[in-house]
Amino acid sequence: MSETRVKIQSIVENQIPDFIAEESPLLVEFLKQYYISQEYPGGSFDLIQNIDKYIKLDEISSYEASTILLSDISFSDTTISVKDPIFTKGFPNRYGIIKINDEIITYTNKTLTTFEGCIRGFSGVTSYTKPNKPEELVFTSSQAADHPAESIVYNLSSLFLQQFFQKIKYQFIPGFSDRSLDNDLNQKLFIKQSKDFYNSKGTDKSFKILFGALYGENVDIIKPRDYLFKPSDAGYRRTKDLVVEALSGNPLDLLNKTLYQDEYLEYGVNESYASITDIEKIFIGGKEYFKLSFDSDFNKDIILQGSLYGNFSLHPKTSIVSQVSIGSSILDVDSTVGFPTYGTLVSKYSDGSDATFTYSGKSVTQFYNVTNINSDLSPEEEIRLDINAYGYSGINTENKITVRIGSVLDEVIIPKDTYLFEKNDTARIKTLGIFSDTVRTKNWIENISNTYKVKSFILQDSSNFTYDLTLFDNHNFRIGDKISITSSASVSKNSTVIDVLDKKSISVRGQGQLNSNLSYNINRFILKPTSSTYPHLNTITANL
Repeated sequence: MSETRVKIQSIVENQIPDFIAEESPLLVEFLKQYYISQEYPGGSFDLIQNIDKYIKLDEISSYEASTILLSDISFSDTTISVKDPIFTKGFPNRYGIIKINDEIITYTNKTLTTFEGCIRGFSGVTSYTKPNKPEELVFTSSQAADHPAESIVYNLSSLFLQQFFQKIKYQFIPGFSDRSLDNDLNQKLFIKQSKDFYNSKGTDKSFKILFGALYGENVDIIKPRDYLFKPSDAGYRRTKDLVVEALSGNPLDLLNKTLYQDEYLEYGVNESYASITDIEKIFIGGKEYFKLSFDSDFNKDIILQGSLYGNFSLHPKTSIVSQVSIGSSILDVDSTVGFPTYGTLVSKYSDGSDATFTYSGKSVTQFYNVTNINSDLSPEEEIRLDINAYGYSGINTENKITVRIGSVLDEVIIPKDTYLFEKNDTARIKTLGIFSDTVRTKNWIENISNTYKVKSFILQDSSNFTYDLTLFDNHNFRIGDKISITSSASVSKNSTVIDVLDKKSISVRGQGQLNSNLSYNINRFILKPTSSTYPHLNTITANL
């Protein structure tokens, strides 16, 4: 970098008056050679003039300490070739000083691979510390000599800069200043990023950095304590889990918060609350649910089990099985098991708006005396009791999150005489109860709204579009049953079962033409009386 500044040696002949240059022509050459001897890289005048640049790490680290002689040279050679990977990189471009064995050599210029115009048997500073007198430098004279290939070619021009480099190492990486760093290490980058080493000092990472910088080796840190037997220091926690469905807000935000359930005496629901210690998102039947875990380790007092107060109650839900019109007083549902004899229900109208209505009676599959149905309700829409559990995601009660507590199977008991199951096997639930061979279960006709998927169909009579339908599953249809046939294009048409062919096949009529490019589902309508004498019974489910 000092080459970019004007050197006196280059302008001295223009600074001498003409009459002096004419009278003493050797004076100009003498002064030029004098300044060359002072301004060579690493020389006293060069250091003074460029000290502001030499104290910079990027400038110092750009100089190389040595290279390797490519081939044998004799004492009279003026061109010296060196080998890769350094070649002459990091040596001064002009008037540098090198040392091979005991001979000091200066050169006037260089190429990428050679030093040109070499003056053999030169003199110069070979060390800035004299043995036993570290405050004194060593100035050496030499004689020209022969040198074999592979000899080390030292860069004497960089000796003073190497002293600067040692000082920087002492300031930034104390402890490394007197140590040789690995040749493949980027020393400039290592010094600049040395804070990373000291920040990690004492850690496994710091030892790996240390051995990499000094020896260029990747090391593994082996700690004897890792191979000792010791008692387990792990903590164990027993939890009670609930599966919930989100009604509003994100249940994941309830982690380490409290879940509350208010008291509903009319429904037999007691007040409960618990601290949530873990939350897991799960999917059942393609629908998103959340598993909440509560600390249930041991009784901390007479009313608490772990951090759980009371017992959370399940929140029942069911589904509508037939279209409900505005002003209806009876709801046909899949089941009312788990619902109280009266209460408030919530659902969604066909237009997506919220629905809230009350009832004051029920059967197994219907709610009676329903009020406040202000719009139509579609089949398969969920209905639930108007109770929920809730929590708050923030430090106040502004961000309320509500959930519905569902029922799930827990502690499934596998028979002891079963030998074909292993841990983590996937099982399919065949029934939620037990098989029964009573007259009631074997012979009674179930008046329920089953849905079946059509496997195939054949047109038997094009005049009235009578079709034979084959289903994937066994059916419970009877002649005269009213059904709805819904296509994969979401178009539904009413039809009638005119014949039962076998346990998986029926004949239907009244729906019109079916499209062979579409798939179909059929749904059985709930049977109801058609009495003119007792018309008030026509909305009640029949055959129960």
